[in-house]
Amino acid sequence: MANWKKLLWLSITLCCVTACTDKGQDAEELALSIRGAYLEDPVITAQCDITADYGQRVYNFSYGMTSTDDEMTLTLLEPQEMAGMVVTFAQEDSTLSYDGVLLETGTLTEDGITPVTAVPVLLETVRTGFISFCDLETEDDETRLRVLCRNPDIEAGTGQEIDLWFDPETGNLLEAEIAQDGYRVLDCTFTAFTRS
Repeated sequence: MANWKKLLWLSITLCCVTACTDKGQDAEELALSIRGAYLEDPVITAQCDITADYGQRVYNFSYGMTSTDDEMTLTLLEPQEMAGMVVTFAQEDSTLSYDGVLLETGTLTEDGITPVTAVPVLLETVRTGFISFCDLETEDDETRLRVLCRNPDIEAGTGQEIDLWFDPETGNLLEAEIAQDGYRVLDCTFTAFTRS
């Protein structure tokens, strides 16, 4: 009788491990498939809401975005008093500027990410970031693919980590978070997203 219970417990454990492994393999295959699609799709059009948390201050932005192989244009939609500004990118300094108006928010991470450069960084991470973890998550009857990208040479929870959530059917990016040393510094929600 005791052997029967041990055998049953072992069988249940193996089934659970196999199910988890299959789910993980499915998530990994899906993540790689989505990555390949983003490498092939030259044009992305999106709209996103960004919350940048500097600890003492929090900024909220909304952008319209068009990205091609050659360039990315971000147009500020919110805050309303600055709507219509086009984002200007520079390697050493990223700012929002328009006709002499300047908004300097500062960097969020050691790698110099700002609310201005976050969207290009997120898309580059989708295409080339080191995938540390991926899983299919279900919440409120909605399944999303979560992909965590980070530097594999440092301990988890340190440095910069980027979490990405995708629609598993369309591959569209739904949400992203950037953390620095375990503290979430930026949250990005895509309210519209198309690829072609």
